[in-house]
Amino acid sequence: MKRMKIGGMLLICLCASIGSQAQRKEIVQGNTEYEGGRYHNAEAAYKKSVEKAPQQFIGSYNLGNALYRQNKFDEASQQYLNASANNNVNDLQSKAMYNMGNSLLKSEKYAESIEAYKKA
Repeated sequence: MKRMKIGGMLLICLCASIGSQAQRKEIVQGNTEYEGGRYHNAEAAYKKSVEKAPQQFIGSYNLGNALYRQNKFDEASQQYLNASANNNVNDLQSKAMYNMGNSLLKSEKYAESIEAYKKA
């Protein structure tokens, strides 16, 4: 019985590890596309990352950046909000909220933009 519990816990850890490796692969691919100016391709890779690990800051944050570069400001704002909610590190939350403020400003949502900047 004890062996089954240990085996089950190892399986859960292995699955979590595989999931995070797959998520990292998508992030790396997205970063390569982003750095090459292929923001649409970066968006697709980051979306896959977010689907695999929706609670991870970096996927949502990078997806927001790729969307912003394509002038998809409302979608970018949502991803920055998601990123901020998925992290309790003040510096990272601040970056996400600042970028959200920029996206809202570009969308001419001035009052919401000001609030995001205040939170940053």
